[in-house]
Amino acid sequence: MTEPRADDAVVAELRENLSHATAVTAPGLESRIMNSVATRAPRRRSWVVGVAGAAALSAAIVVVGLTVHRAGIAPGPNPAQASASHPPGASASPPAAEVPAGRGMPAFGWDAKDGYLLLYGGLNVGSAPASAFGDTWAWRAGRWEQLHPATSPPGLAPASLAYDPQSGQTIVVGDPGSGPSQTWAWDGSTWTDLHPATNPPAVASGQIVYDSTDSQLVLVAEQSTWTWTGGNWKLNNPASSLPGRWAFGVADDPAASGVMITGGIASTGSITVDTWKWGVAAGWTPVQTAVVPPSDPSPSNATYDAARRQVVAFSQISGTTWTFDGTNWTQQHPMHSPPPSNLDYAMRMAYDPVTQQAVLLYDRNTITDNIGTVTVEPWAWNGSDWTKLG
Repeated sequence: MTEPRADDAVVAELRENLSHATAVTAPGLESRIMNSVATRAPRRRSWVVGVAGAAALSAAIVVVGLTVHRAGIAPGPNPAQASASHPPGASASPPAAEVPAGRGMPAFGWDAKDGYLLLYGGLNVGSAPASAFGDTWAWRAGRWEQLHPATSPPGLAPASLAYDPQSGQTIVVGDPGSGPSQTWAWDGSTWTDLHPATNPPAVASGQIVYDSTDSQLVLVAEQSTWTWTGGNWKLNNPASSLPGRWAFGVADDPAASGVMITGGIASTGSITVDTWKWGVAAGWTPVQTAVVPPSDPSPSNATYDAARRQVVAFSQISGTTWTFDGTNWTQQHPMHSPPPSNLDYAMRMAYDPVTQQAVLLYDRNTITDNIGTVTVEPWAWNGSDWTKLG
């Protein structure tokens, strides 16, 4: 196995693209990206096809793009902390709580049939060679519980999931490491490979969401849009197409009668600060707003807050919170908030109808400006403030 080290040619190409792309991003982003790449990138081809297209992503996405060779992703472990054993007669301490290992780009969303937030897979950002987790977790009643299905996907990263009311299953789509993506269904006890005749291409930043207006699942895969017909994926070629992008925020918005998408990094490497709405009849249409989120490589996390009838988005790079009421964006100023981070591993946000809060999986990185130990921190948004959970 090749030892992890920087590929001089790739780094040189990245540096050339960054000189232009980072001119519109946060100050110092170029140096942060280059520091991460120089110390972590193995000598292998980019996971994201074309370094130029991914050059201005948040530092973590760029590092992932340079570090992960899709054909080399190995199935990851199903980690859980084991409780310590005690000799007979000794007073036993409470067992350590099970907590998912830190990861990037996992699948996370509300499982309406089983009544919990479901977490599956994701990239082991600290491993070399890169690996993908294949574990399944439930977040309910304020705690994590690892589930142990008889059958599981092989380890998908990136991965995204959404509940499909039509089938009563949670559908997950992700990259198995080679070939096209895979589509699996969760029924509350096990995973089933659906083997559709057509699967979307494996991409570095695809996200699936349920479109309540048109009653179907929609997958935004960077430069293409797919809809789930119940047994197969259909590529849509609307008259009005969404400009390709990575690290975007996407959410169903019943109040606006469509799926909303905002921000991200355009395929040209520039920062996008636009907002678009999806509908089957019209395709993608731009939404003109008087206020837009900041031009940093985010938000990459968004969900619909049903209790307050608005989309909520969080930018990990700037540490800012935004809400969209169907017409305009408003920056919120909570008393408490997840802190800004130089690295955003494209974590997810989902709405919990039981607590009526949006739950963000914040990826806490222990090393500033580089890849260290990453931990998963759940934060809840109640419409005015953030609370760290667990």
